[in-house]
Amino acid sequence: MRKYRFLAVAAAGVMVVTAPVGTALAASAHPAANKPVLLVGSSKGKGVKNGAKIGASLAKGQKVTFTIGKASVSCSKATFAATVVKNPSSTGKAALSVTKETVSGKCSVSGISISGVSLKSVTAINLPYNAVVTAKGDKITVTEAGKSKPIGFTAVVVVPLLDPHPDVSCTFVASSASGVLSNKHNTATFKHQKLTLESSEKSGLCPDIGSTTAYFSATFGPVTDTSVKHHPTVFVG
Repeated sequence: MRKYRFLAVAAAGVMVVTAPVGTALAASAHPAANKPVLLVGSSKGKGVKNGAKIGASLAKGQKVTFTIGKASVSCSKATFAATVVKNPSSTGKAALSVTKETVSGKCSVSGISISGVSLKSVTAINLPYNAVVTAKGDKITVTEAGKSKPIGFTAVVVVPLLDPHPDVSCTFVASSASGVLSNKHNTATFKHQKLTLESSEKSGLCPDIGSTTAYFSATFGPVTDTSVKHHPTVFVG
């Protein structure tokens, strides 16, 4: 099978991800000193415990999108999951390990001049990622967990003109991605996060399909603590 490499999305949640700007998981004011960054149930709740599992799917009515030059890819489902590593009350920063980021569901492709192109899959690479939630500014920043292991996604695109080997695989990467958190709907939003086609693939077919640069956008929520009974929502203190 001929393989080139194309695309990439967040969570971020968180993307994911990675991934994953826009709206997301925090309050407009952060009063109390000695208050944990991540709180369970309300902005006055108890601190999320170290080792807790948190995560979310796309917020209601949202899609995850990739813009690659004139091309656009959107999918109806995405998720991220993370483990809380540290949730201190003294530094104003909580540390997470993003362990899962998925993109799935019904996906559409538009703006590509090559006839009949469709998206087969999108897969996050180099998980887990590091992430830091900062109470001041309600920010989440996702970064690579080690050298030569950038955050990013590999997408497999089906190009019928290449039959009998129509799958084209491309990877877009970044050293980091930033999002915004909101307590209003307990969301984490990543908007227009830039990823770049891996240098080894810039001479292949991927640039012809779209571009050497991709931009990822998604809003996840509500973010919940899945390690607690009834999965209460997570707030930023």
